[in-house]
Amino acid sequence: MTLSYSTATLDDVEELCEVDARNFGAGPFTAEEIEQIKRSFDLSRFVIVRDPALTGQPIVAAAGNFGLELTLPGPTTVPMAGVTWVSVSSTHRRKGIATKMMAWLHDDARKHREPVIGLTASEGGIYERFGYGICTRLRTFSIDRRRVQMAERFQADTSSIRLVDHTRHYPEICALFDRYRQRRVGEVELPEWLAQENFRHSGSDRIVCALHPEGFGIWVISQDWADGDPRHGIRVWMLCALTDEAHRALWTLLLSTDLAGEVSGRVGSGPDDPLPFFLTNPRALRTTGLTDHLWIKVLDPKGAFAARSYRTDDAFVVEVPDGEKLKITAEGVSSARRRKRADLTLEESALGPLLTGGASASVLAAGHRLRPSSPRVLQRADAFFGVSPEPYCSVGF
Repeated sequence: MTLSYSTATLDDVEELCEVDARNFGAGPFTAEEIEQIKRSFDLSRFVIVRDPALTGQPIVAAAGNFGLELTLPGPTTVPMAGVTWVSVSSTHRRKGIATKMMAWLHDDARKHREPVIGLTASEGGIYERFGYGICTRLRTFSIDRRRVQMAERFQADTSSIRLVDHTRHYPEICALFDRYRQRRVGEVELPEWLAQENFRHSGSDRIVCALHPEGFGIWVISQDWADGDPRHGIRVWMLCALTDEAHRALWTLLLSTDLAGEVSGRVGSGPDDPLPFFLTNPRALRTTGLTDHLWIKVLDPKGAFAARSYRTDDAFVVEVPDGEKLKITAEGVSSARRRKRADLTLEESALGPLLTGGASASVLAAGHRLRPSSPRVLQRADAFFGVSPEPYCSVGF
């Protein structure tokens, strides 16, 4: 089978949207959304695949990169290619198309001098074979609001919060998030066009956007009057705060919503969020799921590990999959002699988690993604590469 691989153009956008919607089981894109894509996407970073053997040479696969930033320990930021829209039509599976597209995307990221490339995967079993590793996790949570509230001593003043139409306040939302994401390891840049993608909603449910001077929350309220025993559902889309006061104020407001029953979400309360400590009944917040979110492949190990900071004054020789050995210290990263014994030998999918602190060296070793020279080395590596709070990513792309 001879397929044609080419860079996408403006003329391809409508068909590209149709293919994406079909392959991901989504509804059709509106004319407004298509125009937004034409304005916002750098189509030179998208590859499309056509089958000349079919009438009209339709698009049968596509993938692209967004130019974003990733926050690393320091905190500091580095350029990151954000992989997106990867799909292959069911008629053309298992023909090596995805492998060729991923290679195209990796080359594109290198051309743009991006030391890391990341994605939020629609399926969890695809990307490790391409060298990606899990760097952040999402907790799906549920709170029975009728059984709990913020404890009185932790309730915060909500009078500085404004309830607004989020569609009219994207610049303010994105400015707040930009300040927040540069402080939290694992977070990814949220340009305005991507915020609109993350907060797109076509239903009739009520959307609440709460703007605090130091944070914001966005959630959806679905009516359920339950024959006179109202228990409206609240689905948190995003909640981020720059200060403890803003964090507690936003949750004080959310948990005091009248007529509400269950509060749930995926990106409002991370795995190590202190929220349970503030509640009158910590058990009312239940973790209903814990799943992977941001996957990272390190394209330039030397540059990426040199960009971040470390927690102890130590030194390690790390062997990466191509056989290169790096000496990583708190002062910097340099090439090590090939005959030098490696303290840590990594599989490719371990590079991202070790870089971000998304998994400790001990966990990666237990998972057979990292081989230490000794058990003592693992203890030192956990302290050296560790991050607290754990990496977290609120954004999907």
